[in-house]
Amino acid sequence: MSERPSGAPRDEGLAPRASARGPLKRYARSRAGVVLGALALAALTRVAQPPAFDERSVERQLAEAVGGEVGPHEVVWEPSRGALTDLYPGRRAVFLARPAPGAPRDVYRAQVSVTPAGRPLSVRGVEALTRTPLGDEDELAVHAGRAVFVTRFAGKVESVTVLSLEGGAAATVGVARPAATVAHQLEGDELVLWLDGERGSVIDLDAGAAIAGEWLPVRRGALARRADDAIVAALRDREPSAEGPLPLAGFSPAVTLVPGGEPTLSVRSIGGATALVADGRQLSFEIVLGSSSPASGTGYVPVAEARAADARPAVLMFELVSGAEGVAAGAFDSMGWLGPMVLDRPTIATQGGRLLLGPWRGGPWERASMVAAAQWSGDPNRGGRSALCVTRAGHLAIAWSREGADLEAVLPSTCARAVEGAGALELIEYGASIDVPSAPARTIVVARATELPPRAPPPRGSTWSASPVGQPTPTFLSALHTTSASALGETVEVTNIDAARYDWAIVAGEGERAPRKGSTLATALPAQDTTRARLAVGLGVGMRRGPRGLRVDGSTGHPFARKEGLLVVDGGLRVGWARDDDPDGVPGDAAELPMTLADGQVTAAGRKRGPRQRRMDLCVLDGEVVLAASEFDSHEANATVLGQLGCQLALGFDRGSDRPAWAKLDDTSSGPFPETFLVALDRPRNGAAGSTDFQAATNDP
Repeated sequence: MSERPSGAPRDEGLAPRASARGPLKRYARSRAGVVLGALALAALTRVAQPPAFDERSVERQLAEAVGGEVGPHEVVWEPSRGALTDLYPGRRAVFLARPAPGAPRDVYRAQVSVTPAGRPLSVRGVEALTRTPLGDEDELAVHAGRAVFVTRFAGKVESVTVLSLEGGAAATVGVARPAATVAHQLEGDELVLWLDGERGSVIDLDAGAAIAGEWLPVRRGALARRADDAIVAALRDREPSAEGPLPLAGFSPAVTLVPGGEPTLSVRSIGGATALVADGRQLSFEIVLGSSSPASGTGYVPVAEARAADARPAVLMFELVSGAEGVAAGAFDSMGWLGPMVLDRPTIATQGGRLLLGPWRGGPWERASMVAAAQWSGDPNRGGRSALCVTRAGHLAIAWSREGADLEAVLPSTCARAVEGAGALELIEYGASIDVPSAPARTIVVARATELPPRAPPPRGSTWSASPVGQPTPTFLSALHTTSASALGETVEVTNIDAARYDWAIVAGEGERAPRKGSTLATALPAQDTTRARLAVGLGVGMRRGPRGLRVDGSTGHPFARKEGLLVVDGGLRVGWARDDDPDGVPGDAAELPMTLADGQVTAAGRKRGPRQRRMDLCVLDGEVVLAASEFDSHEANATVLGQLGCQLALGFDRGSDRPAWAKLDDTSSGPFPETFLVALDRPRNGAAGSTDFQAATNDP
């Protein structure tokens, strides 16, 4: 409840209390000259007959002063500084106001001249403490010289702010998962929050961090003042020249992450202009929204917690510049919005590690599948010009120049689309490994290395080694690694394959029985794919009677019993139970195989004894294909090692006739072969930078 000013009655009557009148009269007599002068000044600045005090009269005067609306019980009085000061310049009040009916509220502060009798005379010194045109401030309280309030967007609380009324310093606590209700209590320098009645958190305002309960992001510093900057960047398409190997003509290597490989970053300078080209094949990109620039229009505080777990080295970092007072453009990440997207505005977005550049063609609150996006602004006060461009091969170039330098001359001729303008970006740092701030104040783009060892840890006591053959393009970025392990007294060869770096297919063996229904099974790769084959592994041959199910290129050759395991190729590679799938509905290829590992345990089929010969098993683990091969009389040794690596399901390469397993690499892998085989085809790696006209489709808020 709002605190009434000094001298105001507790009830709805207009007469001041007698107990307060005596001291005020004695104080007024001692300062009679000053009081009379102040009264005369107040009368000249406002009205000769001030209205009798009540809450609504104060709310009406404040609403008139801001040119908007002030609702009931949305004025909070700061402590009195004495009767004379309350009279002039006035007692301070913090309040919520709407600039127009139905608009979100902002927090304001003003001085209200109040007579010793408790009558408001005038309002002066109105100041907007927040400017969040999309965020609705609510639940305002004042405690020990600080204002506390929540900011709502789309009906949910996005943040809670504690603002010093004297120094302007603020701490804004982001609600990582927007809540319907947030209760808050300020105890010294600790802010206690209770979200949706069940999620508690204690924030140390001095340290700027959560010290108990749920982790929440904290932004400290003066509140950002959002304004509408002029957009100083323009997007244009170019006619790119032919793409060659890196470094491009005229560029020199600056950072090379893979020994013997092409440079990850290369650079050139002409006059006062410099350009840096990043190999999009070796990098993935993310947008990290700044906590204060661009300023939030919704109250959202970007959450940076997940990035701490990313162990990949960062090699490039640059800022998307916003003007000093905010940005007239949209921005969002996976957790929230800073502002609505503006139609046709130059936009940079990230999606699955890719960086996309183009005009925004969707609605203001649409995100489609973008993880994060920020619309291009800039600050002409910084001087110089800068540009960002993407090449046809998926590489990224950033360029900057001093005033008067020729920016066009330094941009790569291979650029297909570019956006450039005054002070539009700023290079922060680049190198083999750079530190990324956990919560940057400014919105930045970070490029991280994609070249990593397999995600699956190697067997105990071993390490992964890149295979010298079987690698996809570019071969210096290894996607196929090998090692060995020991199980049941046998040596097991383990191969790890980044499945996304290859296209996959199942090809019928020439020894497979012809289908009964007159359909045919392809026993060879199409001619255009024979040179793409990098790895082939034999799946065996079906028995003459009741062969295990097989489907090739959308055609079912042998029916599925749906009792065993299933290897499916339908854009990717997956392993499952045939009973849980519809093998006949698979648009690509499928083969029925024995399940040798289920729920991480070796199955009866995995232990089934047979001739001692080469055997091979496969599992799919976190998007990687893991193969295990050994000379043994069952699949038990292979399945044991795959289980130790974390696999839950594994298939044995045996279509029923129990033939020896085999693997072919590079020139020997295209077939045809007597046995049905799984083949990995070269998929040249494209760069992660590209261009698009963003066509979003769904409303988010």
